[in-house]
Amino acid sequence: MSSSTEEFQHTALEGERTIRLVELLPSVLGWSGIQCTLRAVPLQGAPVYEALSYTWGAEEPAHQISCNEKTMIVGPNLFHALGRLRFRTTARLLWIDAICINQKDFKEKNHQIPLMGSIYAQAKRVVIWLGEEADDSSKALALISKLGKIDDDELEDGGRALLFREAPPIPAYIPSFLAPISRSIGDMVTNAAKAFIDKIAPEDSDSELDSDDISILGTEHPSEVRLPYQGDISWKALQAFISRPWFSRIWVIQEVVVAEKALVICGKDTLPWYIIRNAAQVMMSASFPEEAGGRRWMNIVAINGAADMHKDRDSEDEDAVHPSARLHAPKALAQLPYQAGQIYVARQNHHPLLNLLAATLHTDATNPRDKIYGLFGIVESLSGAVPPIPVDYEMPVRDLYRDVTRFLIKEDLTLVVFQMHGLTRKLLDLPSWAIDWSVVKNFGSMIMSFSVAEALSEEVNQASVVESSDPDELILDMKRIGIVSRTGMAVVRDPQVDVMMRSMEVALKDWVDAIVGLPEIKPAESSETKVESFWRTIIANQNGSKDEPPEDYGLYFAIWATRMGLGDLVTEILEGRRELIDAKDVDRYVSDAVWMCTDRRLCVTDTGSLCLAPATTKEGDTLVFFPGGGTPFVLRDHGPFSTLVGPCYIHGFNLVETLKDQNSLIESVVLR
Repeated sequence: MSSSTEEFQHTALEGERTIRLVELLPSVLGWSGIQCTLRAVPLQGAPVYEALSYTWGAEEPAHQISCNEKTMIVGPNLFHALGRLRFRTTARLLWIDAICINQKDFKEKNHQIPLMGSIYAQAKRVVIWLGEEADDSSKALALISKLGKIDDDELEDGGRALLFREAPPIPAYIPSFLAPISRSIGDMVTNAAKAFIDKIAPEDSDSELDSDDISILGTEHPSEVRLPYQGDISWKALQAFISRPWFSRIWVIQEVVVAEKALVICGKDTLPWYIIRNAAQVMMSASFPEEAGGRRWMNIVAINGAADMHKDRDSEDEDAVHPSARLHAPKALAQLPYQAGQIYVARQNHHPLLNLLAATLHTDATNPRDKIYGLFGIVESLSGAVPPIPVDYEMPVRDLYRDVTRFLIKEDLTLVVFQMHGLTRKLLDLPSWAIDWSVVKNFGSMIMSFSVAEALSEEVNQASVVESSDPDELILDMKRIGIVSRTGMAVVRDPQVDVMMRSMEVALKDWVDAIVGLPEIKPAESSETKVESFWRTIIANQNGSKDEPPEDYGLYFAIWATRMGLGDLVTEILEGRRELIDAKDVDRYVSDAVWMCTDRRLCVTDTGSLCLAPATTKEGDTLVFFPGGGTPFVLRDHGPFSTLVGPCYIHGFNLVETLKDQNSLIESVVLR
């Protein structure tokens, strides 16, 4: 490594589509004396290179490397990646954002960021660096390799039970404190036997190839894949692995989606990305059991959904990022929100940025502008759509979010974007109608309608936007449908599951005591009881798959209510029922209810309907429907203008009946 203490300085790039590539020089010294050279090349006709996908992470402790024989400072995560990536005898050509883009030059960033989609698409391979080994990550990758072999179509009819097996009982003659040792010995014997069988009957020659070339697409029944028992350390390792920051990073969507191939590196272990993709599909089919990482798998499912947007390719290369995906980009763009479990879209011809934003609500970004800019490359690369505004890292975040929200409304004449309205907000000076994409929003928490938007004509289902000279104002047509007359306790979000459950139970009892018994409560239908209206409302009358819930959900609610000492409420439901109920079925209803009620409260409208509304809803707030909105919304009146509180679910609300009198529909409201 050069002894020069002169700090490296980027020289200006020449040409519209010129990029830099870093040549990582070889060494046998591990992380000692990392050296590289940086050179500018035209993107069109650039030499073969790989692109690095990673998280920047903490800036400290900073590390020095040599770049063009001058000193360059890099963060610890990139430093460790460089040490792992450099070859012993040959140089390695890479594109790495922190090195190849002058991060101090906003003008250069504004120009280079839109090229990133093309940069990753043109790379020979995307190398995904997840960090050094930790939390038994080797066990996690070994388990993912097994999961990736399973045919997820076989998970029905008992396949899930085969996947997540309970450990067999330990013989009585073995003391309980020796049980873990006993199981370990059993596994050792089993593994030794398997190794012997493998030795006398070797697998086909493909198993000897480099891990980046092995094709182990899912083909096996769950019973044929020996997975560790529930409670095994491998499942805990899997939870930790998929909780690594990379999986929730906004830029990942672009970097993986456009890649021809992608290789995951974690410490000394490697795995082709498509195996993780297949494992995520298996876990989705298995309903994300908590012992296997639960809903954290949704991060990967979102990436996979985005990967399906990739343009058709003639290649049948099974080492590709998504070998099973053969969807045309426009069709897949329309389907993405459904795959991500995010949002109901009545029409499928929306701007691709809307679908991508819906699918990435759960992602993080160090710079909040990247929640928008991080998607521009893929929008242009996959659909040909031009980004709505130029990339500008000096633009105030609140102005960026406001302008993008307005663009999406006016572009498609739809208010579907309002379904992403945050239940919490960080940017307090943002207009109430603009979406705060800096807040990480969980999957499944969207209020969606299954009958409202479908039943409307296209004319009624289009938003009507009136121009305003004030960019912070949005003038819309609306229909008033009620007033919030009573509110119950809010369910408060908490990262600790047990605290969340306690908040839900306290709120549920409050709702039962203060609201359900009110004489003014009117069931949605004559055949429906107040209790049925209640259990349907707290899940917005949909299950986790966004379908209308089965009738048995009422029984599951009754069992849950009985557990909480509310048995008197559900006596009628339980009367005469003697069948055995799987506890996991009850837990499924509870999960759906907690998922939907988080950051919301139960309310009563002035017409006696039950309503699930944002936690910030107050008595006296107005309930309205916007043409193009899909669901009712809560507004707060401030005299000359109103503020948007958020979308809500009103049980039994029939928009078709409400809008029969077309003359009563039009009323303008100024939102600020």
